[in-house]
Amino acid sequence: MATLAQLRAGLAVRLGTITSLKGVYKESPGQVETPGAVIRSGSPFIIYGTSVADGSHDYTFSVLLLVSIAQGAPSQEVLDPYLDPTGTDSVVAAIEADSDLGGVCDSAAVTQVVNAGLVSWAGVDYLGAELLVSVLA
Repeated sequence: MATLAQLRAGLAVRLGTITSLKGVYKESPGQVETPGAVIRSGSPFIIYGTSVADGSHDYTFSVLLLVSIAQGAPSQEVLDPYLDPTGTDSVVAAIEADSDLGGVCDSAAVTQVVNAGLVSWAGVDYLGAELLVSVLA
């Protein structure tokens, strides 16, 4: 059975395959290098005993994508490729390319985008969006 740290690390490895992300954070950082992705707990975070037969649990992680609103290109144009279901910058495609996160879980899938818009992080405003990732482990 994978630990929470192993699941976060597996997600970070997958997000690290998106070369345009300047920062991928397994824990909440003080500052974020943009474009960046912060792996956090979603809601509901853990549903224990999803399968009694094998003792698996259903976890929800949130990948918070943040882009600078001060960059030369319009912020939405910078954020959109990360939200697309396909492409080299797609979070969905990166996770689907290795949906067992290097063997640490049964499956991982992005289920939805929530809370898109202006995000304040450590006193700095960004354009951002949360992608909820369901992990069965």
